[in-house]
Amino acid sequence: QLDTVLEKTGAYSKIIGSNREVQEYLKNPADREKEWNIESSGSYVMTILNNSDIESMFVYDLVGNYHVMSRGKPPVPAKDSVTEADWYSAVSSGGGRYFVYFEGGNFFEQQEEGFLSVISLIKDTESGERLGVLICNVSLEQIMRPIRSRTVLCRIMDGMGNMFYCSQEEY
Repeated sequence: QLDTVLEKTGAYSKIIGSNREVQEYLKNPADREKEWNIESSGSYVMTILNNSDIESMFVYDLVGNYHVMSRGKPPVPAKDSVTEADWYSAVSSGGGRYFVYFEGGNFFEQQEEGFLSVISLIKDTESGERLGVLICNVSLEQIMRPIRSRTVLCRIMDGMGNMFYCSQEEY
């Protein structure tokens, strides 16, 4: 279940990052004041958000501007820019793969309900230039429900070595 959720979210992040509207948003800072069509009900990105395990998405440029889409109350960023995040150098040099961190790897303020963040670099589809970062958050409760209902030994850690679940204390 966990691998499936993360793999699907990782695949969605590639689709979202290469979406024309997301690319235009990151390439044209002057146009950001206009209403972003990505949140219209027919938008491909909103269809993914509404029909996946993703609870919230943050599209960041590299200077601190961002746009958030959420099915509920999104987490609050604790840093001004993704370039200040502890994980930024890994993500920016990650060769197009996604990284998983508990609650954004301390990028967001603490919340009552935990979540996993799938974080990936967004590159210009034409030039390959770095444009921004996509953070897709998935509720821990949604992920853990099937794991807790089984008698399986497991330990789940994020990309920074933070353990957020262990099926037995002596594991």
